[in-house]
Amino acid sequence: KVSPSGRLKGMEILRQSAGTKDLKRSWGVGLAWALLQLGAVAEKAPDAVASASAWSVLPRDSHVHFSLSMGYLQATANEIVLGGASGDGELSRLIWDTEHALTVDGGVRYEWGPRLSLHADFSTALIDEGHMVDYDWLGSTPRWTERSLHPDTDLDAYYRVDVGASWAFLKGKRYSLGALAGFRYIDISWTARGGSYVYSTDPDCGLFRDDRGSFPSGENGISYRQKIPGFYLGPDWRWNSGRLEAMTTAIIGVTVGATDRDRHWNRNLLFDESFDSQVFFGFQVGLSYALTPSLRLFVDARYDHYELMKGSIRVTDLSTSRVQS
Repeated sequence: KVSPSGRLKGMEILRQSAGTKDLKRSWGVGLAWALLQLGAVAEKAPDAVASASAWSVLPRDSHVHFSLSMGYLQATANEIVLGGASGDGELSRLIWDTEHALTVDGGVRYEWGPRLSLHADFSTALIDEGHMVDYDWLGSTPRWTERSLHPDTDLDAYYRVDVGASWAFLKGKRYSLGALAGFRYIDISWTARGGSYVYSTDPDCGLFRDDRGSFPSGENGISYRQKIPGFYLGPDWRWNSGRLEAMTTAIIGVTVGATDRDRHWNRNLLFDESFDSQVFFGFQVGLSYALTPSLRLFVDARYDHYELMKGSIRVTDLSTSRVQS
């Protein structure tokens, strides 16, 4: 049997029908996640807020705000192989999901004068269970011919780094509207173990979804990791009334130099991909309440979505060190 993904069969068909040139441009990946977080922020005065939480007491004349919070992460990544005669047919799709990962978030914000602010934020997730489903389309049928389910899937790591600046071009007594620009980096990885499969011996000759079985429990099947850097722009709106403050941001950006790595443990194969630039977007909303002039509680939520990226692929046979690209 192949590894917990029948995708290797799809890769072989792709080589035969489209050739190496089409194989290089036929890899796609997308990612989306949502995060809800709750915490407190230590700050200069009740008329400023940061986007995470920490507690410490700062001097009254300080313009630095530290934050520390805990959150709740949902993330989904789609890993797709395209091919066929046109090069656009879907041969394989792996869907990686995490639904309830606990995150720890920290940040610092520096207000440089009345209009300019700088920020740096970091998030990481605690190891959490997930789920992976792998579909393959072989032969001429439009219906999936092979599927494997992997409920024993772990979120191995999640890191998010965001640095940027905001300039408030409109500023009133209770509100401000600014222009936001920054850089964001995402690093997320999963490992799927064990699971069950449904294969088709020959879907064009009536042997359709006829081979069923399971993989050894706890055995490594596939490990997958994405690294996605990108730059973004967007508006930054804030409003306050006494102890209460609300904020919202919306951004649109472009990825730069995104990569991923897919290891099939049973076949000892390593797939490395490099992607062309693609659009991503997101938004964040938050509400905070000042307990003291130096401590504020807040809750916020954010959503990020990355459009499907296409790029080149390099396959390494780890048993022989042979590389194909």
